[in-house]
Amino acid sequence: MKDGGGMQRKYFINDEKGVTLLEIVISMAIITIILTSFITVLTQYNLFSSLNKQKLEAQQIARTALFHVQQGDYNQEIKDAVKKNTLPYTFNMIHPEDDYGKFLPRATILPTNDDEVKYQLRTVSITIYAKNDIDYKKPLTQSNGYIKVKGLLE
Repeated sequence: MKDGGGMQRKYFINDEKGVTLLEIVISMAIITIILTSFITVLTQYNLFSSLNKQKLEAQQIARTALFHVQQGDYNQEIKDAVKKNTLPYTFNMIHPEDDYGKFLPRATILPTNDDEVKYQLRTVSITIYAKNDIDYKKPLTQSNGYIKVKGLLE
């Protein structure tokens, strides 16, 4: 058959059936690369999701622990710290109504500034650690708040 330029086109009919071993190996390599990257992404997503869940739980526990300090559940510890003038003063929080599970909240009563003295407040910092972090090196979260000391120290 001739095309418009006068050159003859040749059409080949490929009668070979099946694929070669090389084609199979190459296609398997491509599939392996794709699956490996997909599994890596899923693994990273799972790790990221797990860490976010743990931080969210720790933040909720920090808010609960701060609530207990503000409600006066740790007044004796605060009185002792202020009277001894041992600020900042840190203590582990163990509350009978709460099971903190795999977390350990620690409260720190911080030194005061002039405004806090004027309004009879103390700054409290709640830091949440994993229970297995016995050296308190990797805090999961921290929450700060104020407690009223009016009547507490009198």
